[in-house]
Amino acid sequence: MKFSEMPYERVDLEQLLSDIRNITEGFQTAGSAEEQISWIHKMDEMMGKVQTMERLAYIRYTINTQDPFYAAEQEHNSQTSPLIEEAMQPYYRAIVESPYRAELEQKIGKMLFVRHEFALKGFSPEITKLVQEENLLTAEYQALMGSAQIPFDGKVLNIAQMGQYTVSPDREVRKQAFEAMGRYYDSKQKELDEIFDKLVKNRTEQAKRLGYDSYVDLAYIRRERCYTVEDVRNFRKQVLEDLVPVNCRLKEAQAKRIGVDHICFYDDAYSFPDGNATPQGTPEELLAAAKEMYTEMSPETAEFIQAMFDMDLFDVLAKPGKTTGGYCDSLPVYKCPFIFANFNGTSGDVEVLTHEAGHAFASYVSSREVPYLDLHWPT
Repeated sequence: MKFSEMPYERVDLEQLLSDIRNITEGFQTAGSAEEQISWIHKMDEMMGKVQTMERLAYIRYTINTQDPFYAAEQEHNSQTSPLIEEAMQPYYRAIVESPYRAELEQKIGKMLFVRHEFALKGFSPEITKLVQEENLLTAEYQALMGSAQIPFDGKVLNIAQMGQYTVSPDREVRKQAFEAMGRYYDSKQKELDEIFDKLVKNRTEQAKRLGYDSYVDLAYIRRERCYTVEDVRNFRKQVLEDLVPVNCRLKEAQAKRIGVDHICFYDDAYSFPDGNATPQGTPEELLAAAKEMYTEMSPETAEFIQAMFDMDLFDVLAKPGKTTGGYCDSLPVYKCPFIFANFNGTSGDVEVLTHEAGHAFASYVSSREVPYLDLHWPT
């Protein structure tokens, strides 16, 4: 089945919440580790369907933030997902407190329990409304970025499409491109500042209600990090002491190489006097080259890339209404990933495709070989 043919249906929230409670109760009253594992599989099957619907809506929304149907569905799902997370809390607690945990860890491994412990630390019913508000704010930001229309070079371009001009061999073109994007951001300064201000206050309040000093502590939990704030503070110190001096020398060499007195903001990504490396061929030819590469790499990657093309699991061209960036997501029901990108004729096209294909291959394999939904993606 091709991605465009995958049916979307809004999740019946009341039925889902009831089913979550029933499965949680079944897990709690199970008389053995094996019986509890069977309940985990029941929850995974149900949540796999839920996640597939949510991700279909999200992917289709980010491809076109101006699509009224999926914009409405994304807003609806952003409000229901915290309610689902709230309903899952007793299930997570039942797993981590299972009297058969030692046996379960031998059969499943410890990571499932670590992830559920993080989920319990990073959420509680008292922040449900705050998470709903946070989701709306992030969607508002995506829509704002997706709606960008920047007049330049006789065209009207979005942010991703401006990328090729920001690395033009003509320094004046690079400068004008950044100034054009700057004018767009200036025109949206009030909206951007309001979103940022509300997000900072919202996330700080979430952290405080959960008993943390700041959102930094909560963010580390939600990222499921095994390293600490102190570890990162030490890393930043090493960057300042060891990497910044090296980078300064590299930038001095770059300035000399491209023939400027000093590196300005609009020179930063421009590396060579005859122009940066660019993809050779059309986007279609670039995808074909990627397909050939993964086909030759191994039987496993050949199977993966063929499925990606057979099911049209890419949307990589920058276009009006599409939000910025790139990502890989997964569709559990179909045991397949999806790659989202914004090709703009720069070397970033190759980089993002290869990067996201790495995630996609991992997702493709894990969905077939890892029997537990919550272990399909690394932390």
